[in-house]
Amino acid sequence: MKKWLFCDNPHQIKPVAIIGLLIMIATTGRAQVGGDAGTFLNLSSGARAYGLGGAGLSITDDASAIFVNPGMLGIQTDVQLNATLARLKFDRRYFDFAFIYPYGSLGNFAIGWTQMGVDDIPGRDQNEYITQNFSDLQNAFVLGYGRMIGDMFSLGLTGKFLYHSLWGYAATGAGLDLGMALYLGDHLTIGGAVKNINSSIKWNTDSQLKETFPTLIGAGVAYYNPFNVQGLMLTGDYSLVGGSNSTYGIGTEYIFKDLLIARAGYCRDGLTFGGGIMYGAFKLDCGYTPEKFSDGARLHFTFNWLISPTETAAAPETETFTPPQTAPASPTIYQESTTRKQMVLIMQGPLKSEQAEVIRVDQTNQTVTVRLISLPGSEPITLNLDQVKFLE
Repeated sequence: MKKWLFCDNPHQIKPVAIIGLLIMIATTGRAQVGGDAGTFLNLSSGARAYGLGGAGLSITDDASAIFVNPGMLGIQTDVQLNATLARLKFDRRYFDFAFIYPYGSLGNFAIGWTQMGVDDIPGRDQNEYITQNFSDLQNAFVLGYGRMIGDMFSLGLTGKFLYHSLWGYAATGAGLDLGMALYLGDHLTIGGAVKNINSSIKWNTDSQLKETFPTLIGAGVAYYNPFNVQGLMLTGDYSLVGGSNSTYGIGTEYIFKDLLIARAGYCRDGLTFGGGIMYGAFKLDCGYTPEKFSDGARLHFTFNWLISPTETAAAPETETFTPPQTAPASPTIYQESTTRKQMVLIMQGPLKSEQAEVIRVDQTNQTVTVRLISLPGSEPITLNLDQVKFLE
């Protein structure tokens, strides 16, 4: 089946054109963003995005998509867990947690929790005497859903319950995020999101103060393997916050031998850097970005665990793999040969027509775990056997 593209041949989309688009993103919009209610939600991009100038709308292919762009929840095929931790200026701390569970044709479901807080703030009375310490905690509890529509388009939605506590008082509220992702050929991904839709909190004080979160409208683009350099990626985001303020970020990433990752980027506040290491089902990312409200910088660390359904099964001694014809009576796992790579062609789903390298096959669960040839640095994915065709 021929895919819908901007041109007949995806390779006609030149890297130079993508670079030009990223430069345009970096030179557009100069208004300062910050200080609005709900600003802490903008910290949920993950360490990978912070190493790329904050650009994450088109590249977030893990559970943290629930915070960044729910439209990218639909493409994911494995159970994943993400956790991010950051230490900020002025004794602020930040963390988030996200979990995604694909549920076949019903779509993908995700949950998340993010918090920014400050503890041990000294309280003072009207005479400036210290009374007692207090905390300032901002929380968002998130439920997300995403699903592929056709072979190339993914749509997602998240609902957020907001809770802010400060010196014995509390504010609660809710909000929505909408997102989409469009996959054009093997190289180009476009992502977009509308965040903080109708989002606000109301305090339980006598004034019943209501704070409204500014809506963010953003779009991003990612181009993989430009100039035929395997493992290289270029990306950029542009967002409009509250209808008037803008923000942007561009970055590049290089994955070396499916093990080490280097990143660099640029945002309004200056240069950003990052890196990561992958080992099996685990990945650890680090992102360095300038602090918005003071001198210095902040570090974000994100841990990702790709939970595979065949992860706990023991594999026998390796041998040359042959496609299974019928399920055996007892559980058996075939593993690829160490001397010959077994290949499959994906026949169904959003990755239709992609070729992939077999990592392992589980006849008991009728699944196959593969890594895409077109994205050598991508995480392994698990598919049903009836979704693939084994190649000679």
